Amino acid sequence: MVTVLKFGKLTGHFRYLSYVHNHGSEPLRSLTLGQLLEQTAKKYGSRTALICRSENQKLTFQEVLDQADRLAAGFTALGLKPGDRLGVWAPNVAEWYLTHMASARGGFVLVNINPAYQPRELESCVNLVGVKALVCMSQTKNHDYYGNLVSLCPEMLQSRPGKLRSKAMPTLENIVIAGGTNLRGTLNYHDVLNMATEAQVDKVRKLQGSIDPDQLCHLQFTSGTTGQPKAPMQSHFQIVNNSYCIGKRHELGRKHHSICIMVPFFHGIGTVITICSALNYGSTLVVPAPLYNPEKTLDAIRDEKCSVIIGTPTMYVDLVDRQKARNEDIDPEIAISGGAICSPHLFKQMKDVLKLKKVK
Repeated sequence: MVTVLKFGKLTGHFRYLSYVHNHGSEPLRSLTLGQLLEQTAKKYGSRTALICRSENQKLTFQEVLDQADRLAAGFTALGLKPGDRLGVWAPNVAEWYLTHMASARGGFVLVNINPAYQPRELESCVNLVGVKALVCMSQTKNHDYYGNLVSLCPEMLQSRPGKLRSKAMPTLENIVIAGGTNLRGTLNYHDVLNMATEAQVDKVRKLQGSIDPDQLCHLQFTSGTTGQPKAPMQSHFQIVNNSYCIGKRHELGRKHHSICIMVPFFHGIGTVITICSALNYGSTLVVPAPLYNPEKTLDAIRDEKCSVIIGTPTMYVDLVDRQKARNEDIDPEIAISGGAICSPHLFKQMKDVLKLKKVK
């Protein structure tokens, strides 16, 4: 039975409901995100969970669970405790996905930070929520993450890895660099992944029963359009059930789908609507490139035989134009579009040019 809260408003002597509601036919799932990962790994263990084409990396659901537990144990060895804030400031790479899962398994709170943020924006977000550890890239083509961190925290250059004491961001103690790079004042992601003992990893597994589904799971920053970004809270219960219902609406349970993701992981459409929906239904997540690239997206749809595509209308405009020029042999079934209005003209072009059966 689903409990529904009734919100009312007084007008004169009359009270009326602000919306119409009824009981659902399907019970909500009382699970943490970490428990969901474990269930999915048991059901679809050898199925591919993640394909990161630019990194030439494929992981099964069982491998994701194993690495998430090892990474969570590594963060615990660094001093993180359940409830501590674990930030991730990176584009769409495997380390982002695995940090997300490790955060859930360790009982930490994932803080999604826009990878395009400049130093002062990063500083504001880290200090607002009290980030204790931050996972980021060293640099990408358009962004020098390490250089920006040094500009904020020059103490890094004299700090031992894991022992940062920053005036600008006083809660931040650990900076973990993804991609196998060793830089002054930071920890290497792969070292953190492999630093825990088997006993410490086993503690993470045993921890799962003590994490409550109503506990905080994500802090998802707003866009900052009307002021400084705010950090709305999302519980495990909210994320698991929201993504389950969205995935059902998107027909992910009808068959095994390979989902091509064009949107950034850090955004709600990336984290909840795509990553967590795929986790609910055992779908394979295909990442064409760390940053949106229509050419590489078409390559991924063709090579990985993606049946679902997720993006924004502007991304689909680019994708349609490139497909007109290339005429690739692709056969996706469903396109999911969000973030802006999809015009009738674009809707028709998406169906005709990309050979889609449905646009949602």
